[in-house]
Amino acid sequence: MESNAMAPSTTPTQSQLRLLLGTSALTLLIGLALLAFGFLFVQEANASRDWPTVTGRIQNVRVTWDLTNYQESMPGREYYFEVQYAYAVDGQSYTGERYSLGDGSNAAGRTYNSEGEARAAAAAAYTAGSDITVYYDPAGPEAAVLQPGAGLGTYAPLILGLFFLLVGVALWRLYSRRKALLSRSATI
Repeated sequence: MESNAMAPSTTPTQSQLRLLLGTSALTLLIGLALLAFGFLFVQEANASRDWPTVTGRIQNVRVTWDLTNYQESMPGREYYFEVQYAYAVDGQSYTGERYSLGDGSNAAGRTYNSEGEARAAAAAAYTAGSDITVYYDPAGPEAAVLQPGAGLGTYAPLILGLFFLLVGVALWRLYSRRKALLSRSATI
């Protein structure tokens, strides 16, 4: 017995092509924006090694946490500590919380499994009231870090930008092939 059912058409519609074009363009733009930001961020992080320094004072050390989903989809907590510090440049007082460019305020540059572990590490590294070397941006002294240079987190925007750019290029190529397929089917 013969079937009269026809195979579904693989020829894309105009609306599918527009959606694919829009998605590829948006993905490419996001990738380019992340790459541009990432390049500038890495440049600033590397420049921070040459920033002038002042002696600051630790004002506060606190342990905080974020939720994670690492263990069989059960939410857990990752602990880390943050440092708030005060410093002065040319008689102007500032406070900062940024540990480094890339790690943000996470003063350990890593996380801990327990609050006690994070507290012990914080106590070993920083004490409220103690002096600390602060690296500040001479063009804007309100921007400061305790750890200059580029860390692993500094490269995240570049990596994400490259990923989005590659996906955008793949979608663009798919769009081009589908458009050519639609053009060929229209001439038949």
